[in-house]
Amino acid sequence: MHKPIFFAGIALIIAGIAILLYGLNFSSQFTISAGEWQVTWYSMQNTRGLWGSAITSAKFPTNFSYDPLELYTRSEPIGFRATLIIDVPREIKVRLTIGGDDGEIYLFLDGREILSLICHDPNNITSTETTLTVGRHTLELAYFQVLLEDDPAAQFEIMIPEQRVATNIMTVGGIISLIGVFSTIMGLLWRPERV
Repeated sequence: MHKPIFFAGIALIIAGIAILLYGLNFSSQFTISAGEWQVTWYSMQNTRGLWGSAITSAKFPTNFSYDPLELYTRSEPIGFRATLIIDVPREIKVRLTIGGDDGEIYLFLDGREILSLICHDPNNITSTETTLTVGRHTLELAYFQVLLEDDPAAQFEIMIPEQRVATNIMTVGGIISLIGVFSTIMGLLWRPERV
């Protein structure tokens, strides 16, 4: 056994675990609770956003990307309106992204339009950052098809920027711990030459 390498490895394992736990704790401060989008599909009366009658209902996951959209084979233009309820335990900054193709998509937060995107061709996205206060918030999406000859698409993502920082911290902690494990094993297996 080579004691300096062995004990350096143990120290790295402890440091890595401490950093990993710090990252986990940091990450837990930045959470929101969101369910699924409640979606109502519509046939559109035209390609300029005149809503027609409801066709069916569906659910989308919180973050989604559909290319093409589910009902794209219909002969008339389609659209959907969707609602997502978010519970926020503490004030938090979020990045909201919408995207689409062959249509127009709008995002509303508590009844106020915060993003709009005319995405006739090709796929486009747009984002904004906003701070959500403590409590319940309602996100609403509206998409309608403007080009019938192509496949319509829509996407949505909500991301908490601080969670990326927490993920990076946990990754560093994991790497340091792995280096520590490797060093500890090397220290145990190393047989110094005897002179």
